[in-house]
Amino acid sequence: MAEYNTKSPDRGGRFQPAGGYLQPGPYGITLNKAGTGLQYALAKALEQLIRNGEYDRLLAKWNVQTGAVTSAVLNGGL
Repeated sequence: MAEYNTKSPDRGGRFQPAGGYLQPGPYGITLNKAGTGLQYALAKALEQLIRNGEYDRLLAKWNVQTGAVTSAVLNGGL
């Protein structure tokens, strides 16, 4: 998010990062554990975006590539 705030055209250069990433980690999406149908549908959709390259294009657009994941994993925690 800091990277987006510093480089987004609509921010007008009002922000400046204080330093580099300390410990970047993969991004995650939280869902209700009871909604397993949604979990699997979302994982399948994300996996398709990763495979067809759209995921990388979106991350590049918003300049947030540092926390990118390489596959959609359910309950993959660190």
